[in-house]
Amino acid sequence: RLQLESRGVGRDRILLSNSCTISSSKYFSFRRQKDLSGRQVSFVICA
Repeated sequence: RLQLESRGVGRDRILLSNSCTISSSKYFSFRRQKDLSGRQVSFVICA
């Protein structure tokens, strides 16, 4: 929060969340899934 405020982001524009990516299956978490997690790679080349 302090970093955002120091860059000019207003307090009314900052939302803090108590969500945890490890304990909630709602979010992807490499720390939770370890070797079971998949990988995704993409490349964009402009010619």
